Amino acid sequence: MQLQLKVGEIKNQVKFLVTEIYKDAKRDIKKAIFTKEEIGEVCSIVKSYSPVNSVMDSHLPFEDCYAFLTFKTKKTKRSISEIITLNEGLDSDLILPISEIDKWTSMYMSYENDKIGDGTIEFLIEPIHHLREALAELNNIYDEKYKIYKEKILYKDIPIHAPNTI
Repeated sequence: MQLQLKVGEIKNQVKFLVTEIYKDAKRDIKKAIFTKEEIGEVCSIVKSYSPVNSVMDSHLPFEDCYAFLTFKTKKTKRSISEIITLNEGLDSDLILPISEIDKWTSMYMSYENDKIGDGTIEFLIEPIHHLREALAELNNIYDEKYKIYKEKILYKDIPIHAPNTI
């Protein structure tokens, strides 16, 4: 259960980041195919110094994309640190996608002290593309390796009632 919660936090951080960028570009995330070209188009629309109002992360707007990215980086890194402490329950196959998420988050998304230009967020095309790939891999591995636990542990306390046949 603990592992599922921590993996879920990491997955949500990446999903919320991408969702916010698509929202700011006025693109429907439900229709997204997340190719590198599409991510490039989206990033070329979003202005780097525009305020970010991510209701998934905060009730107050972030000053700009840089403040939002720094916030997301810290949250993601905290979730990754917490999951690593669960190492006895962590399948070794999960470490690679989690490490990829950590790498792309750490190296390319922390702008606490530096800001790049005053244009768009096109500098995020590569990191977002790789984050999406790592997220897909994390989802696939997690679903395959831990599906038995979903059924036996996660839902064990939820009563299942037969449909009313009256």
